[in-house]
Amino acid sequence: KYVLPAIWNHNQALHSHPEFKNYYRVDSSENVMNPYDTLKHKYHAQFMIDLKNEEAESEENGVIQDGTAAMFAYKELLYGKENAKPEIKQQLLNYCELDTLAMMIIWEHWRRL
Repeated sequence: KYVLPAIWNHNQALHSHPEFKNYYRVDSSENVMNPYDTLKHKYHAQFMIDLKNEEAESEENGVIQDGTAAMFAYKELLYGKENAKPEIKQQLLNYCELDTLAMMIIWEHWRRL
């Protein structure tokens, strides 16, 4: 995950790859975004609110974008409120899909070298 932004930002051929193109976005400054920052669906379960701290005050706090949030989300999926479970499930599927694609992006980059 730490290597992905460097590869993604500097290998433009990956941006048009059929499997990866959905994660190509640029921010308001025209910088290529980290694919994990493109996860759009918000997750507003109570555990995410409880996790807020000085570093996570932004709206993005409601998006599962890392392993820690995914673990808490999985726990919430198992033991949380029923009405939140469809959103949690979708968040986890989106995150896991991108996690797998991240490995494929890195592999494809190395393959093309």
